Amino acid sequence: VIQKSQLRVQENHFLVDDSTVSGQHALLFSARTSKLLLVDMASSNGTRIYSAAGLEKINQQVVSLTDTVYFGSYKCIIQDIISCSTP
Repeated sequence: VIQKSQLRVQENHFLVDDSTVSGQHALLFSARTSKLLLVDMASSNGTRIYSAAGLEKINQQVVSLTDTVYFGSYKCIIQDIISCSTP
């Protein structure tokens, strides 16, 4: 779960200190097939990724480790989320 750091809810694994990121902004699911599904949780400022058409707002999208994603205005790479979330 991608979440603002000020709230520090226990089930959130990737904490972001950015006012454009919602309390429960997005979920990242990993499937057995090694595919990743990124789901926006009806966040206030949206979740966007780069595609062939440019920066695109998504509700849910299969993503790769190298995809650049924006949570509100906070920019990161999927691999960074996974690296920070792994205990």
